[in-house]
Amino acid sequence: MWSPRRAFLLAAGSAAAAPVLGQVDVGRSSSLRTLVPAEALEQASQRNTAS
Repeated sequence: MWSPRRAFLLAAGSAAAAPVLGQVDVGRSSSLRTLVPAEALEQASQRNTAS
C-alpha cells in the first residue's frame, strides 16, 4: 500500500525531473549572433520604440 510519504516523494521527484527531461537540443549557436553587440541592439530598440 502507498504511504502518503512515498506518494509525496514520488510526486516531488517527478516534478523536479520534468524540466530536465523536457529540454530540446537545437544545435550550436549561430556565429552571426556576435556580429552586433547586444548593447547596440538595446539602444536601437529604445530609439525605435521612442519614435
